[in-house]
Amino acid sequence: MRTTILLLLLFPLGLKAQTYEVKGTVKDGQGTAVAFANVFILKASDSSIVQGTSAREDGRFVLDNVLPDLYLLKASYFGSGSKLRALDIKKDVNIGTIILEGNGDNLDEVVVTARQPTLEQRPDRLIFHVENTIVSQGNTWDLIRNTPGVVNVQGSLQIRGQEATVYLNDRKVQLSPNEVRDLLEGLSGSNIASVELIQNPPARYDSEGGPILNIITSKAVTPGYKGSLQGSFTQGVFPKYQLGSSHYFKNDKLNLFTNYSISPRKEFDDVPSTINFINSSDDIFARWESQLDRTTDKLTHNANLTADYDFDSRNTINLTSNVSYTPEDRISNSLVMEALNATGDLDSTLVTTSTIDNRNLNLATDLTFEHRFKKAGQVIKVNGHYTHYD
Repeated sequence: MRTTILLLLLFPLGLKAQTYEVKGTVKDGQGTAVAFANVFILKASDSSIVQGTSAREDGRFVLDNVLPDLYLLKASYFGSGSKLRALDIKKDVNIGTIILEGNGDNLDEVVVTARQPTLEQRPDRLIFHVENTIVSQGNTWDLIRNTPGVVNVQGSLQIRGQEATVYLNDRKVQLSPNEVRDLLEGLSGSNIASVELIQNPPARYDSEGGPILNIITSKAVTPGYKGSLQGSFTQGVFPKYQLGSSHYFKNDKLNLFTNYSISPRKEFDDVPSTINFINSSDDIFARWESQLDRTTDKLTHNANLTADYDFDSRNTINLTSNVSYTPEDRISNSLVMEALNATGDLDSTLVTTSTIDNRNLNLATDLTFEHRFKKAGQVIKVNGHYTHYD
């Protein structure tokens, strides 16, 4: 009986898979270390992102807790990327130096029409100034996921391996990750002044201890009105498009920005998978092969508003509001799973279908009054927040 109990206690310890470390250094073509370059590990089988991180100031990076498998590794930094490097992880790996290769397409034209983004490092954050640069030509989601230091892992925006809380103009975006993506896809990158990466947020941010991704929109510099329209079209298995409009207004006391976008889309996912069952002799005694076809029909409306009103030089009130409305969100799944025996003969087939219908309405509103005292740096703020989730 003692032996049996001991085996039961020890058995779970063996279930934890061995993990390894991958490290190296990112440099440009001139041999200069590239700080904050993004480094990704992708599955060799389908090129999906498994893990990511960003290089430190000296260009060095470390990826921890990597499971044994075949991977591809790449690095990127604003318009530059490295060649894919194959990795067979069976032990800790130091891959040495990764060289970033610049994107030479239409280089002369790019230099003339747009400038490169700049990096500002402060004690508590990194600020990437992107206004009127080559990276602000698309939508804000594309801008963010290509920002050095920000890693997009299956729709989750991460900073140094931790999921980041998204803020817009110092206000927390009270939306789900999918709704945040819809919001940012509908916001033109030309509306963004800078992106702030805050690894250890100060107390005034409600971040629940994690890093913050603070997106700062452009503000009208001269009094008057400015508006813009933007649209995009993508053709995959099904077509999808997006239309949006942004508006600025400024006078002596009021600074107003508002944005609206509509995104009808139909998407198709083809997800094959294989599960092998292996006995103690490392022989396959059964195999499950499955094919999942998923079709998504979705219509999303997004709107946001930021308004600042200056009563005088020391007193300001701010209204910030984000709305995400999805009247249509239908997911249709079709799964075919075949169970095969050791010789590869069909044992059984399972066919399932499902349809999921969702409708969402999310509204988040902040109202903040700020008073600045005569002594520099002394400020008092009063904030009220309202959230509606349905």
